[in-house]
Amino acid sequence: MSFRLFGIVDSRCYTRIGEYEKAIDPLKKLNYLNPNSKNKIIAYSLLMHLLEDFDSDGGAVSPSTLISFIKENFEITTNDTEIKNIIQIINEPYNRHILVYMIGGGFGFGMGSGESPYMTSDGTTKSVIRDEIKDVLNWN
Repeated sequence: MSFRLFGIVDSRCYTRIGEYEKAIDPLKKLNYLNPNSKNKIIAYSLLMHLLEDFDSDGGAVSPSTLISFIKENFEITTNDTEIKNIIQIINEPYNRHILVYMIGGGFGFGMGSGESPYMTSDGTTKSVIRDEIKDVLNWN
């Protein structure tokens, strides 16, 4: 199913690995037009980072990487607590947690800084993440 984000970009580029950067400009415009879209932008950025490296790390991203990406690309300031709240919102429609975060650092996941990475849970596939990206883009 294809849809448009304010008529700007076809959804297919949002879920293709390696092409999620195409959504940055439309999301910047969305944020400018509707500053209340912060949660949507954070959720989209999180999910695309998880999808982008899914084959190499099973879907994991460090908080500092995600926070820096959001700040640099959207000029939005966020923090670990806010992102964890968004993870809970993403998980709500499911009867299990599709996204989780580690407590106590992620040294075993290549996160040498000791940060607690955000990641997909066991059994969460790329197709589930792609479907959730489409859902997130339809958040009000």
